[in-house]
Amino acid sequence: GSTGPNPIPPNCRSYATVIDAWSRSQDYYLIDDDNNNNNNRNNNNRNKKDIVLDKAQRAEELLAELEDRFQETGDEALRPNAYVYCAVLNCYAQSRDPFKVRKAWKLVQDMKDLYKSGTNPSAKPTIVVYNALLNCCATALPAETFFMLQLLQDICTKELRIFQDSKKHVNDDDDVNDDTNNNNDAVVDELRPDEFTFGTVLKAASVVLWDLPEDFIPKVFAAACRAGQVSHGVCLQFRFAAPDLYDQTIPSWAIDPMTGHFSVDKLPKKWTHAVSKRKRRQRQQRRNHHQQQQQQFRN
Repeated sequence: GSTGPNPIPPNCRSYATVIDAWSRSQDYYLIDDDNNNNNNRNNNNRNKKDIVLDKAQRAEELLAELEDRFQETGDEALRPNAYVYCAVLNCYAQSRDPFKVRKAWKLVQDMKDLYKSGTNPSAKPTIVVYNALLNCCATALPAETFFMLQLLQDICTKELRIFQDSKKHVNDDDDVNDDTNNNNDAVVDELRPDEFTFGTVLKAASVVLWDLPEDFIPKVFAAACRAGQVSHGVCLQFRFAAPDLYDQTIPSWAIDPMTGHFSVDKLPKKWTHAVSKRKRRQRQQRRNHHQQQQQQFRN
């Protein structure tokens, strides 16, 4: 805990930061006291009495602690939100827990229940949460292959419905780079699949490729094209999951004949317009932030 005359109490963001750090860490070992005097042991030759503290287990403990503290105090600064839940999902994805996909799916179900019941409006799952769940599927261990296979298809067809045609289609003659003043364009559907969704679905599909329907991969890439969410990462995962289909689908003019590498900039604009728009919006936000900082400095 914090020390000093004016300690800063932890909040939800503090917990999310610590959990995120665990997701990026290596396995942590608790050494049994009987072996503390053995200084010559290394990570590749550990005694059976050593205990591996799995990062997923630690994330669960920190989340439970946060939830308990919020229930006890009612402090809004401690209310668990989608960011902290997503940090736990990232820990699952990076862990060696053989049942991490089941645990990740249960956590998302718990979030939905908390939100729908009104118990915690901040627990509403977003597309970032589902992307983290899909990454758990993509890193699933053999014990969960069958469960992951079914869950992957359910997420695509029932949860996110990525195969449904978009309400707004981009025609060949549309100006897909137009950022004109349509206020509706600023409204972002929190569960609208993005480039990371499609890329991670393809990444997960490559793990269980032979058990999926034959049309699954082409349907995912076609959905990404319709949504304008084809990015460099999506193309890479598409090539890895279905190299022959990739060769047949990517236009020849987008491939460098010398290297065989594709160029996203040469792909049809209607495939990439949403990714390009997001990048332009992010650049504008960075410029605005920089200008605000300069203005504050002048004042």
